[in-house]
Amino acid sequence: MELSLRKTTLALVALGLSGIASAASYAPPAPACTPGAVTVPCERTAFDLGFTAYWLEPVTDNSFMYETVTVVGDTTTFNQHVVDEDYDFGFTLEGSYHWGTGNDFTLSWTRFDNDNDSALIDGNFAVRGAEDYQFDQVIGVIGQHADFGDRYNVRFNAGLQYVRVDTAQGVRIHDTRNPAVVADFTNIEGSNFSGVGPIAGIDTSWDVMDGFALTGSAAAGLAVGDIDSTTVAWLGNAVIGSVMSERTIVPTANMKLGVRYTTEVAGGDLNIDAGWAFMGVFHSVRYINAAGIAAGTANTSNFGLQGPYLGVKWIGDLGGLAV
Repeated sequence: MELSLRKTTLALVALGLSGIASAASYAPPAPACTPGAVTVPCERTAFDLGFTAYWLEPVTDNSFMYETVTVVGDTTTFNQHVVDEDYDFGFTLEGSYHWGTGNDFTLSWTRFDNDNDSALIDGNFAVRGAEDYQFDQVIGVIGQHADFGDRYNVRFNAGLQYVRVDTAQGVRIHDTRNPAVVADFTNIEGSNFSGVGPIAGIDTSWDVMDGFALTGSAAAGLAVGDIDSTTVAWLGNAVIGSVMSERTIVPTANMKLGVRYTTEVAGGDLNIDAGWAFMGVFHSVRYINAAGIAAGTANTSNFGLQGPYLGVKWIGDLGGLAV
């Protein structure tokens, strides 16, 4: 009996020593490696206000200011681009509300208004022309911020937009050789589009160093609306004109490339952006030249704006106000 008890005791001691040795040699498994992991920011409640100034040039693929006039009793034909599009000031006002882990609702309004005129002498013709462009775009989107690694940041967004493109142009042509041969020719053309539709985009940034980042953004959408076109032409005392209206769907595009600097200020962060911007509303302009009035046909043009920009945005944290 005593010998059996001793054997049992030795067996238990050996088992205990074996367990201690095993425990000492055990190490928990290393966490799985997930290269390129996508994360969202920490929960935050904030708002921001921003202002962006642009120096933009209107861009059209079919200039309105080409007119062809054949002088009666002569073989001379005039075909001249009257007005060159000049750069002018535009702006965007923007405000956002941020909540949760990288969510936001952003509302922005972009405005551009440009008018210019010129006069020239082309051979025997005295020509004067004028153009006016007006552009408005109101965008409301919901966004989601995500971080791809330590430096690459992305914001996906989608929502609705309102777009308006108004164009007006006029030209007056006078034959200086013999005013009695043909009276002055005047042509005034106008086109107006306004529409509403969906829009979706992506904003990206690559953190470089000390608050600096390279930035890029792109958005595409559709707008459903009416295009109204009006043309009136005078040749001497004769007046002819045409009015057209059409319901259509037009594509839109917005793009930016630039650099951003971020610094902490009282109550939040301050972002300063600079770069190059493009805004396009395709197939949004209809115009009827003098030759097309009788036929009732209109030509189509894309409308775009391009140029440098400088923006400032302040982001304020509302976390301290939460109840």
